[in-house]
Amino acid sequence: MFAKKPERGMGDAKLRSTIGQGLAFTGNIVDAGAIEFSGKLEGNVQCHSIVLTNTAQIVGSVTAEEVIVRGRVDGLIRGLRVTLQGEAYVVGEIHCQSMAVEHGAFFEGKTRRIEPPLLGSEALEEGGAAAADPARLVWLPKQPI
Repeated sequence: MFAKKPERGMGDAKLRSTIGQGLAFTGNIVDAGAIEFSGKLEGNVQCHSIVLTNTAQIVGSVTAEEVIVRGRVDGLIRGLRVTLQGEAYVVGEIHCQSMAVEHGAFFEGKTRRIEPPLLGSEALEEGGAAAADPARLVWLPKQPI
């Protein structure tokens, strides 16, 4: 159910966490990398990028730079780029810089354009205030490396 796989096109340095279809739980997920999510969650997800497969069901918030939704989300989605693909079913709010909605996707709610965000390190700290409360997330400009 949990696995780390190399991300396609992102080199060996980046890993993707996979949460399988058979996993259902309540709580928060925080990952500095990418997630492929196929399970059920009552809680919040924070990561660099996420793909919610067609079996994914989340009641809560999803926060990432890139969010691809094929499954169901009831709650808030925050990200730079949000894509609702054909099987997506989203009820709630979407805060993003750019958004694409493919034919067949369902969305009911509000959208709001935000400036280019990047999660601050405190937002990704396990047990940090931002992890417990998505409304307290801090968006910071990208820092030079």
